[in-house]
Amino acid sequence: TYVVSRAYTEDTSWYDGHEGEQVYELQDVDDLFGFAKLVNGRGVYFTNKTIKLMADIDLEGFKWVPIAGKNNMKFLGTFDGLHHTISNMTVTEVTYTGTYYLAGLFGRVGKSADGTAVGTIQNLTVNGTINARCESGETYVGGIAAWCYGAIRNCTSRVNIEVDAGNRANSSNKVAIALSVMATNMMVKLFLLLSATA
Repeated sequence: TYVVSRAYTEDTSWYDGHEGEQVYELQDVDDLFGFAKLVNGRGVYFTNKTIKLMADIDLEGFKWVPIAGKNNMKFLGTFDGLHHTISNMTVTEVTYTGTYYLAGLFGRVGKSADGTAVGTIQNLTVNGTINARCESGETYVGGIAAWCYGAIRNCTSRVNIEVDAGNRANSSNKVAIALSVMATNMMVKLFLLLSATA
């Protein structure tokens, strides 16, 4: 599926100059994309800090790239949806960490090496579609988070997931597909397509 992405602003003004704060609030779609930029582009893990989603967010027409989905980035804070919904999320490409591929609202919800910081996603509903193709390596997909070493609590995912694993006949391109379902009250519908050539 070809998605024409709507324009957006990666607003990080809620964070810039306030790095010492412990709690941040996201008000709109620009703040959400700004949050993704801080983690993916600037390596801000939000260790032991809280991000609060203050309103429902509609991602209709936007192309979503997972938060903490690249270059071994990870989220180490708490994302509290405050029972809001992120709707119409569309993911059409997996992101590569250097080891495996990820697709979801979050890529990697992590845990610090010393165990003092654990990423947590809570009180959130996400709906939309993940439709991605991977040619090699392992691919992890999940509506809330693709890979979770932390915790997902009181979340609901109504995300249709379709992953084309590529050419299974080529031994160098074998793909292991795993669906992360690690939340209570989480509903995920998975469609897995494995294409092969004779």
